[in-house]
Amino acid sequence: MIYRSILRFHVQAGMADEFQAAYDAGEFLTRAADVPGFIRADLLRHESDDHEYVAMAEWENKEAYLEWQERIPKLVPGDVLARVGAVLAPPESGNVYAVLQSVSAS
Repeated sequence: MIYRSILRFHVQAGMADEFQAAYDAGEFLTRAADVPGFIRADLLRHESDDHEYVAMAEWENKEAYLEWQERIPKLVPGDVLARVGAVLAPPESGNVYAVLQSVSAS
């Protein structure tokens, strides 16, 4: 069963550019691609509110996602994690969802 992780980021006012720079420096999406079971990932920004971001990723199983969560503090430099954390409003926990139905364009 495919799993999809959805992480919401609420960035402090005026800090959107710093968030994106820190997120890019952390190479979160590139590093996730190295985890066995990774399928794809996207970083999204709300169309009309540049302080709202969502990171979505698809995984072959929940264990692959949990492996990625364990690797983050070991792979992403601490100063980069601190930069990301410094510009966020109080964080929400991430969620993992089992994909029950999906359709794609032919």
